[in-house]
Amino acid sequence: MADDSQSPRLPTEEDKKQDLELRHYIEDNQLKGKPYFGERCDNCHYYLDPDQKVVYCWHPKIRILVGGDWWCQWWEEPIDDSAAASDNLTVLEPKPVDEKNTEALAKLADATTLKGVPYDNQNCKNCHFYHQDPSNPTDASIAYCWHEKLQILVGESWWCDRWEQLTKPDSE
Repeated sequence: MADDSQSPRLPTEEDKKQDLELRHYIEDNQLKGKPYFGERCDNCHYYLDPDQKVVYCWHPKIRILVGGDWWCQWWEEPIDDSAAASDNLTVLEPKPVDEKNTEALAKLADATTLKGVPYDNQNCKNCHFYHQDPSNPTDASIAYCWHEKLQILVGESWWCDRWEQLTKPDSE
């Protein structure tokens, strides 16, 4: 938690640049923080562990940490290996880059506790680091978390142990 005697840190120019790049990434992949009918990341072929709320997506166009209830245009129904073999289908599998990214995400998990669900009334939507401009908070269901230990896309209902209450700056 931030010390109440000082103003919370503001995003740097690098944070703002990363935010803009990731907003374009979200648009390009039509990444949404909500399911599309019955399609959701945790029932997609590319979601590594359907039992977890936050997992690495290994689709070649995504390759980031995603929430189980998210959706993108690359959603594919999981492939049954035995059915694929009988139909002579090629079953795609994660590549070495995905293993590297999974390792990087494991290091992130060691640096912070990140959950795909809120803790009490604390969630990313009401966290200082979810919003680039505290005087004009975002209404996006997915946003760039600019905390120095995270710096990733997060969902509005996620929580981590770096959470800080969003407070609007005092008007001058």
